[in-house]
Amino acid sequence: MNAPKLSRALVCAMGLSSAVCLSAMARAQAAAEPGAEKLADQRFSEALSMMDAKRYAEACALFEESQRLAPASGTLLNLADCYQQLGRLAKASETFAVAAESARLSGNVARQQVAQKRGEALAPRLAHVTVSVSNAVPGLSVTLDGVELPAKLWATPKAVDPGAHVVRATAPGHQAWEISVPALAEGASHTLAIPRLEPVAAPQLAPEATSEAAQSTDWQTVGAVTGAAVGAVAVVGGTLFGLESQSKHEESDRYCEGNDCTDQRGVDAMHDAIVAGNRATACFIVAGVGLGVAGVLWFVRPFDSADPEPTQVGIGPGRIELRVRW
Repeated sequence: MNAPKLSRALVCAMGLSSAVCLSAMARAQAAAEPGAEKLADQRFSEALSMMDAKRYAEACALFEESQRLAPASGTLLNLADCYQQLGRLAKASETFAVAAESARLSGNVARQQVAQKRGEALAPRLAHVTVSVSNAVPGLSVTLDGVELPAKLWATPKAVDPGAHVVRATAPGHQAWEISVPALAEGASHTLAIPRLEPVAAPQLAPEATSEAAQSTDWQTVGAVTGAAVGAVAVVGGTLFGLESQSKHEESDRYCEGNDCTDQRGVDAMHDAIVAGNRATACFIVAGVGLGVAGVLWFVRPFDSADPEPTQVGIGPGRIELRVRW
């Protein structure tokens, strides 16, 4: 492997203006964690060793981490070469372009020229896919290998790696369209046209089905869910109050003997225990009512207003009355 071991310099994403790019790099450097530069150098050295061993996938991952820790045009050049060795020619071409722009912004003319020449040398090997959209429906979205292809790039050759590719088109309210592009060799091109997407037909329900669907969402279902929720909350509350009552009883026992208690701390603790116990009892009563009503509403057939003897639930002081006709 004859890749040069290049020194490192500042880098910025491709397509940003010089002023914005330099400002972003300055902020990145200011926010860099202590030791990031040292760790970046370590990852860079490890990546070079992986390149020498032709372990390109591992090398690319190390170069990427080094670039993340301390952006540098030298790292980008080596990363682009790594992508090229791995067969990711489109990614390599893009990275050479970013490296050239980074070197230009940092004033490193020699490195800029190296990056540009290597990108130009790689260009004839790139495969290209051109997506044509002649009759786009509203909201049309096109992806190439799962990556969004902006509308401004439609009808424009898009550099891709050699091999097979997938183009997919989607739009709200329309059937998705997808096609697999045959495996492309280096330097090959393929053009495809996306047809107008067909609208999704709205399902037509029979009158009987529509009526049943409406009945399935009546107040009985809502009441069952509400009752279960109230019951569950009440169970939790009753449990907590019960534990508090037990704790206060135990606290009272530490200051009192039997039923006679002259220590005010014991008296207060006993009072708190009784109050908590009453609240626990009330919660469990509410829980029983809520869960019972929920069970009746959920498992008993739906109420029918035309039924002369429908299922009925009555709640009164100290009683719960349930009338069910199966």
